[in-house]
Amino acid sequence: MPTNMRLSLTHVSCSGAVVADLIDRRMRAGEILQVQALSAETDIVMLGIGGNDAGFSEVFAACRTEDAAACVAAGERMKPQAAALSGTLVRLYREVLRRAPNALVIVVLYADSLPLAGEPGLDACPALRAPSDEISDADLLILDEWGRAIGEQVKGAIATVDDPRLRTADMADAFVGHKICATEPWQWGRDGDIPFHPNAAGHAALAARLSQLLDELEANGAISGRP
Repeated sequence: MPTNMRLSLTHVSCSGAVVADLIDRRMRAGEILQVQALSAETDIVMLGIGGNDAGFSEVFAACRTEDAAACVAAGERMKPQAAALSGTLVRLYREVLRRAPNALVIVVLYADSLPLAGEPGLDACPALRAPSDEISDADLLILDEWGRAIGEQVKGAIATVDDPRLRTADMADAFVGHKICATEPWQWGRDGDIPFHPNAAGHAALAARLSQLLDELEANGAISGRP
């Protein structure tokens, strides 16, 4: 991560994880419980989680491969799960703060990577639409609403914990001008190597934003630049 700080990084995140994988169980055999990487020596914790707990992947799959009615139905089916997200995150944030009592904990919010419904040219965008595998304008509206709801749950959990060591890194606009279907997208579409996840350029953009945030926090005295 390009930053003016000197960092010694420990990476223990896992793709597809839910909160229980961080604090209650090992994601994979042979790996440590993720919170076991934390201690009084930890200076900074960065984490981004919540979408899988809220059932976003199930809603997204229904919107992608079925009709709009199925997309709506999936959203309704997952609503109780999404409603419980804030309480789940409160438990997580408090546990992380407890295990890393001297650390600044930064919650990384999700980047908006899907185009807006009704944008010109979407029907001709193979990254978004193909026979039996497409995200329609109706689907985009539902997914946008769902994504915003998850973001509000995350922010609500942070407000509930109300700890000055708990901060946010808002990535919502990180992909502006480079969403799926843009000339230079920073996220894979349906036909990408890892569908609907950031590509190399997207990861670089997110890293640059986080590096800028860390430099600002160091300049303001919120964190130390020591290794």
